[in-house]
Amino acid sequence: MTQPDHIIVGSGINALVCAAMLGGKGARVLVLERNDRIGGCMRT
Repeated sequence: MTQPDHIIVGSGINALVCAAMLGGKGARVLVLERNDRIGGCMRT
């Protein structure tokens, strides 16, 4: 794996939007999440 430009800890909605925006600009982004699901408090 190549080195990421940004590391985001947690995968709540704000983190996912941030990762998408950075990735859309060509940055390599690594999102780390301790749970088995992403989305933080956004669960159904």
